[in-house]
Amino acid sequence: MAQPRVAYAGGAAGLTQIAYQKWVSLYMQGMEAWTEVRRTGVPALVPGPRAVLTSIPERLPYDDQELVLNKTNVDAAVAAQAFASSTDLKKPLWFTGR
Repeated sequence: MAQPRVAYAGGAAGLTQIAYQKWVSLYMQGMEAWTEVRRTGVPALVPGPRAVLTSIPERLPYDDQELVLNKTNVDAAVAAQAFASSTDLKKPLWFTGR
């Protein structure tokens, strides 16, 4: 516990340490870990060298079944949130403040 890499730093650095440890603890819970990264920004993830997207997705696309059964409302939601399409993964959600 006294090692410099393990000691609690306090302040903003300490909160980063806590957020990172929470992310590590969610290793087998992918969606929860992804949500924590979106919420805290810790750790700063980057896509792999051969990734199709140039950034980590901000949201999930609308389900295909939703497009079939509820297209009118999906189109209205896409327009209201200023998404490029129902599969726009790069535009942040309205409540993230980014």
